[in-house]
Amino acid sequence: MEEKMANQEDFTTIFIEEAHEHLPTIESSLLKLEKNPQDREQLDLLFRSVHTIKGGAGFVGLNKVGSLAHSMENLLGQVRASEIVLERDHIDALLAGYDRLAQMLDDPSDSEEIDITEEYQRLESLRSLPPSTIQPVDKAAEQAETSSAPTAPSAPQVTDNTTAQNVVKKIAADSDTSYLYEVHLFLNNDLPKIDKSLSQYIEALETDGTIVDSYLDVENRVSLEDRVKGELSFVFLFATDMALDSVTAVLGVPQSQIASSSIDSFKPKYEEKPETRLVNPDEPSQVITEPLDTVPIGEPEIPPNPPLPKGGTPPFRKGGQGEFLPSVSENPAFPKQSQHPSTETEDSIRVHVKRLNKLVDLAGELVLARNQIFRVSETFSSQLTGLKGILHNLNRITTEIQEEIMNTRMQPVGIIFSKFPRLIRQLAADLGKNIELVTEGNDVELDKTIIESLSDPMTHIIRNIADHGIEPPEERQQKGKLPTGLLLQKAFHKSGQVIIQVSDDGRGIDPDGIARKAVEKGFITQEAMLKMTHKEKINLIFTPGLSTAKNVSSVSGRGVGMDVVKSNVEQIGGTIDVTSFVDKGTTLTMTLPLTMAIISGLIVQTRNCWFAFPQVNMEEMVMLHAEEHATKIGQIQGQTVLRLRGKLLPLMSLEKGLNFPSDSSGPDEIPEKNNTHDTMHILIVKSETHRVAIIVDKILGNEEIVVKPIPEYLKHIKSFSGTTILGDGAI
Repeated sequence: MEEKMANQEDFTTIFIEEAHEHLPTIESSLLKLEKNPQDREQLDLLFRSVHTIKGGAGFVGLNKVGSLAHSMENLLGQVRASEIVLERDHIDALLAGYDRLAQMLDDPSDSEEIDITEEYQRLESLRSLPPSTIQPVDKAAEQAETSSAPTAPSAPQVTDNTTAQNVVKKIAADSDTSYLYEVHLFLNNDLPKIDKSLSQYIEALETDGTIVDSYLDVENRVSLEDRVKGELSFVFLFATDMALDSVTAVLGVPQSQIASSSIDSFKPKYEEKPETRLVNPDEPSQVITEPLDTVPIGEPEIPPNPPLPKGGTPPFRKGGQGEFLPSVSENPAFPKQSQHPSTETEDSIRVHVKRLNKLVDLAGELVLARNQIFRVSETFSSQLTGLKGILHNLNRITTEIQEEIMNTRMQPVGIIFSKFPRLIRQLAADLGKNIELVTEGNDVELDKTIIESLSDPMTHIIRNIADHGIEPPEERQQKGKLPTGLLLQKAFHKSGQVIIQVSDDGRGIDPDGIARKAVEKGFITQEAMLKMTHKEKINLIFTPGLSTAKNVSSVSGRGVGMDVVKSNVEQIGGTIDVTSFVDKGTTLTMTLPLTMAIISGLIVQTRNCWFAFPQVNMEEMVMLHAEEHATKIGQIQGQTVLRLRGKLLPLMSLEKGLNFPSDSSGPDEIPEKNNTHDTMHILIVKSETHRVAIIVDKILGNEEIVVKPIPEYLKHIKSFSGTTILGDGAI
């Protein structure tokens, strides 16, 4: 009993993980179909994802998840069969169903307590058939408990679902497919032997035939505990040209669990009975009064003694009331897959994030140990023959391990970008605007930690652009623009970093308007405003509590947002910059590190302390001899500057920037010598759109460093973003 319960929990966990992989596909495909309802590829992809969730939900006992997914599947099945035309009402209903599915899958233990009536009835009302015979989960379960067991089928059964019938009809009329098999796959006995998840198993079968229908045979048990006590079977109809012996080998189940029938037995029924078309709701319908357990509504007539293929066996006896559960009764056909088996699932495994994090930590420790060995070896390398070669191999192997482990945490930015088509759709409807979202660079990868940290900042940016940036259609037309505003989000690599840009072609930011608002709020003085450049005025949007919105709405304008965006981006080692022109649009640019765990750093020394500058922020190193100080270093309006190839760069010493105690008489004084050396070592560091020259005592060289977060009691020090341990143990 305990082992079966454990198996059930394992299957539920696997299903939830797979379902969360399908959810983004559902949302994305729905939004794409809204723009192009004729996109058959997206429709099939959407149908397949909903079908997988429905089947898996019934398999693990999440009835309401299965019910809602089943209703969505029925509607999509009629769209695929060209029985209804996909319109906005259908998209709205399917998106509402998606939202409820996501809610239930986020907390599956409480999913049965969530009310799905509104979404369920909304979906059912949009179908071209009269109200479905399936019932809400609780009522169906009650009926299943009180009904007597139906007669076992003598051949594979096609449910009353229109799409399933259409697929069988098409196979019978147009295909060389010879047989239809009803296969029972047992939860506790068969699935563990297959070594695949249910969805992977079904997808693999699609390479050899067509999945016509699928459902869970609950055998008159409706509670999870009752189901675990008995042997549950997942039933699917499989159409193929393979004989029974071959099917048994391919499916990996005994012949006693397979019922078979010739496809030819279905041809007379469909040729002689054109009335199997959809019923016109306006025409009078015949009321069937027989009990459901005897004559299921709409079930097509099955020949009483269909011929079996050579080597066939008596059909497997299927008992139970599964037909009455909305999550397991009316199952449309699974879309036809590629005829070439996919190796994607075979080449990947599921690894918990905690294990990946542990590997990353261990890789960091390995890098640290390597650095320590290199430091120690500098003393003994001349005495130990062959040590350099060994250290070279150690360095190569460690670097490769570190890179591969870090790659396991890399995820495409498309994970973030995929959230916003739905958000833009809703915001455009709420604000009465036309907004087109264009995305570029979905495949660019970032560390998982950075991806997760970007969600909130990106949402703030998108909402602000939709509310303040993009004008209403009438205003855009008055300005000579197209009525539909453009919002572009893109990602690309540049200089070892990832750039994410969000831009629009809207009204832009009025620099003078935001500066006046800052004066009114007391953030700056009138005198300071008059001296500010265009860029400085635009950057005032990052001032905490400053908003130029005339009206506070549920979308934005509360004076909280862009300062939070800047803070969040800086916390992950990134920078943010904004460019904007009135009536031309706005571009926000985030420059982000690929990873936050292990980076290449330039190690420098100042006042016998060691500091690491991220290599991606280093532009160049400059050495000034004593005789060059007078010509290369000067003062402009009280600011010490470095003259470098015709450019003037602010110049400061690292010790003064970090407020080291100094014997110098003034804060801007630059030493004529760099400690005991005549040469002055200067780093040219780039930050956002600025460059600055920083004087250090020594440049020790490059080193891969493991970045650790600043301890809580030191987080008030703004000059540092992290700590690391060097090879000699120095911090």
